[in-house]
Amino acid sequence: MNKETFRPYEDELESTLRKCVQTVKTIDSEKSTAALKRLKELNNENVEYALDMYK
Repeated sequence: MNKETFRPYEDELESTLRKCVQTVKTIDSEKSTAALKRLKELNNENVEYALDMYK
């Protein structure tokens, strides 16, 4: 598979991750910004994808 097109799939939790990222970004507080920063520091491809979706 082409890694640029496909990412490893992490079962049903991926859609939950996207919803959580969207909600935390919508809150837009100091705590939510800190939480997003901690998520980004995980260097997880699925987290990066979710964060990129809601820039």
